[in-house]
Amino acid sequence: MFQTDPEQYVSFVAASYLWPIARLVEAVHERDLPGPNDVQASVIENGYSAATFVLIVVLLESFCHRGMYLRSENPTAKVMDFLRGALSPHEFRRARELFVVRDVLAHNHRWDATVYYDQAGSMKFASAELARGYGDAKFRDSVVIETRTTRKLGLNVFPTRVGRSDVTIALKETLRILESFERLDERIVKLEALHVHYRNDVLPFKRWAEDL
Repeated sequence: MFQTDPEQYVSFVAASYLWPIARLVEAVHERDLPGPNDVQASVIENGYSAATFVLIVVLLESFCHRGMYLRSENPTAKVMDFLRGALSPHEFRRARELFVVRDVLAHNHRWDATVYYDQAGSMKFASAELARGYGDAKFRDSVVIETRTTRKLGLNVFPTRVGRSDVTIALKETLRILESFERLDERIVKLEALHVHYRNDVLPFKRWAEDL
């Protein structure tokens, strides 16, 4: 093989996260899990779902930085600023909620709660309060404290209650965000080029996310 001339290479991970994400989703869906009670999902469901959710948002952040680079925007700009400019106000508020939950999980926001078991043996809240010092401006704008969920997407922000339903919502929302990025500039993402490996098959990401 002949040596080639030097060419530009830029180190965006972006779509490389998709196969690990799909594998984590498969690991949860192949198990017969009961789903969360009011306070928590099972250790298996919560662990896999929290890890998957964080990876989904890391994937989105990588695509945002790819967009900033390709559109010659300041690479040190905040991802929220890029999203605000790339999406409609309604889309932005929904996308921001994914980053809120990522922060809840990555920084393990602490809630101080009291719980009890009802007559059916299900864990319930007697009270729950977010500990002082947790939650930034986007958290406060995005979360209904009384329900411990986000306003637009209904995502759980009580860390131990995050489960596979949150992951499904996040993946479908990620698809919508990437569709908006593609409409903005096809250099950022071409959805037809994105695939996942799921249950011994290679599937288009778009169809896989829609069918979850």
